Amino acid sequence: MISEQSYILNLQPRVLIVDNDDSTRESQSELLRYWGYQPIVAEGSGDLLIKDALLKAREHRCQIALVDMRTTDDTDQDDRSGLDLIKKLKPAVCIVVTGYGNDQIASEILEESGAKAYAGKQYGPDALRQKLERVAQKVCATKTEISFDTVRFVEEVIEEHFKPVKEEFRDQFIDILARLFLDAKSIRLEKLSLSHVSSSVSSVPRPRSILLKVTPDDRQPYIVKLARARKAKIEIENYEKFIDERLVGRYCAEMKDNCILWDVGGVKFSYIGSHARPFSDFYKSESTERIKPCLERFFKETWSSNFEKARTEKNVSLFQKYCEVWERDWYESRVKKFKFPDLAEVMPPSVSEKIQIVNPIEWLISRVGENSDRDASRVEETKIAVTHGDLHGDNLLVDDTGNAWAIDFERSGEGHILQDFAELEADIINRLEAHNQNISAFYKLCLTVTGQDYLKGFEVQEMECDDPAVQKALETISILRSLAGQCTGITDARQYLLGLLFNTIFRATIIKDEAHKQSQLRALMLASIICHRLDHWGEQWPPDEWKAFL
Repeated sequence: MISEQSYILNLQPRVLIVDNDDSTRESQSELLRYWGYQPIVAEGSGDLLIKDALLKAREHRCQIALVDMRTTDDTDQDDRSGLDLIKKLKPAVCIVVTGYGNDQIASEILEESGAKAYAGKQYGPDALRQKLERVAQKVCATKTEISFDTVRFVEEVIEEHFKPVKEEFRDQFIDILARLFLDAKSIRLEKLSLSHVSSSVSSVPRPRSILLKVTPDDRQPYIVKLARARKAKIEIENYEKFIDERLVGRYCAEMKDNCILWDVGGVKFSYIGSHARPFSDFYKSESTERIKPCLERFFKETWSSNFEKARTEKNVSLFQKYCEVWERDWYESRVKKFKFPDLAEVMPPSVSEKIQIVNPIEWLISRVGENSDRDASRVEETKIAVTHGDLHGDNLLVDDTGNAWAIDFERSGEGHILQDFAELEADIINRLEAHNQNISAFYKLCLTVTGQDYLKGFEVQEMECDDPAVQKALETISILRSLAGQCTGITDARQYLLGLLFNTIFRATIIKDEAHKQSQLRALMLASIICHRLDHWGEQWPPDEWKAFL
């Protein structure tokens, strides 16, 4: 329960003291308390002091460190062990505090060590305080003049998405915002407005991460993604390596700045515009006549350079390729531990009693994940290209001119060239249409999307359905598949179905709450039908006994 009074704004900045002299440590500690800081004292001397400093910096998530230049031997003029330590203390920002040297060599020391300031002990505590305050005002939100009118909102976001971060270290979140908007006098925060069909469960989840709309002062807003530090580092690296200045027309959120602290990282992106909305909303409210040019521009123009640079690989396990993008933990910790529901829940009894239902979880484990010698996802030849890696309907923002802008690049990198198409299709089926109560129409959708031998758009009669929502889904999927064939040059529908299967099982196995139970069951139904189709490739589809339920 969050108290009415902000606990974050009452947290004192944590300052690590690294000095081999006991009396200096004690006096600096007393001064820091008096100045409104929380002192963290590294104990010992020599290597033990260095080891304790590294341990306590992380243990207490220190924002600043006061580091003596000579931590090993005060009498050794060549001892600069403190400067070597500074680089290891990141993300703590360091101030060199020493009784040796002078202002003439200060710049040399700062350049060598990466410290932010130099304070000579000979100038007394007032000089140290001035240097400390200057640094703190740039890295500690509670020392800045930024107004956090929405700080309770920040606390609520932390409770919802970052609960494992201890309360006494949650000032990292407002520290990140302060560093990303250093010149701002006030910032207003909102959750990035996602669609009314969005849920806490995306096709590829972002555990402990959140997208914020941040408006500094009276300026235009930005998108800020807060995530676990490791994940934020990956996103920054992927953006710089695969996205920055590589997309045609630059229809993607542009990274403006970033900040990585102990537990959390923040990435600051340009905002798309006041009228931009997620593709999830665009899909629900617009006709396929409007959806088609939006998807065409994204895949045939914005992302076109990635398809042009694709390379061919032979004898490829598509399962392994998807694991490289998602990390294999999705299979080890979720798929292999997933408890499959009763078959009667997955399909209506009128269907399940008359047709053979495949358990897709068992199929993936026995036919693919644990069967490397006869991996059912292995293909003779495919193409590898840079993919977005998380292309669900809330990671595409559509502006008022109908252009789709990509956001969130944590999983961007090389992968199966069909991955983004299959993933967006899976999101349409398993999230945007999962609420549909018309089970017979959904059954027709499943049989239609699994029926192709060759990757292309559907024939008109294949998309005819008495349920308007399902018909719209099929029309949109037809657009996606036509684009997939045109953009990638791949005609093998089996490769596409395998990607659809992996995405569908991925989603089904992350759902744990009753509110999304129907979505899970629909996903398992689709996955089961895909497995049956893959097992009977080259045979009549659908089988005669399945047609009675259309």
